[in-house]
Amino acid sequence: MKILLIEDSVDKRKNILASLKEFEDNFDVLTKESVRGALDALESESFDLILLDMSLPVFDVSDEIPDGGEAESFGGMEIIQQLSFLDINTPVVILTHYRTFHGGTTYEDLEQELIDEFPTIVKGMIYYDYPSNEWNIELNKYLRKLK
Repeated sequence: MKILLIEDSVDKRKNILASLKEFEDNFDVLTKESVRGALDALESESFDLILLDMSLPVFDVSDEIPDGGEAESFGGMEIIQQLSFLDINTPVVILTHYRTFHGGTTYEDLEQELIDEFPTIVKGMIYYDYPSNEWNIELNKYLRKLK
């Protein structure tokens, strides 16, 4: 299974990669850290699954932009909208460590809104609460369903 992991936090990315390796050793995982990096990857490759953070910087870290730019609260939403626009129906599972987003949108409301608006793309959200193992259990459930 070819997976695109879009996550800007180094620690969270390492934990997700470890979870994927624990689930199955032969996943082919490409990691991206920004909205632009993810969109570039989606233009040139196809994936079986996208694991997506909701809050992302616009650009990859570089000498010109050492922090990738300010993280956008709904950077992941831009990626989902582009998938829909380009008619790419790769399943997306969102992993976020936020319970509330910009403007007071709750985790539960955002999940329902995304599933309602993009039913062929968004399969659900996982609340990433490290060191709790619940996120890992939820991720494994999605991986079994989508495999």
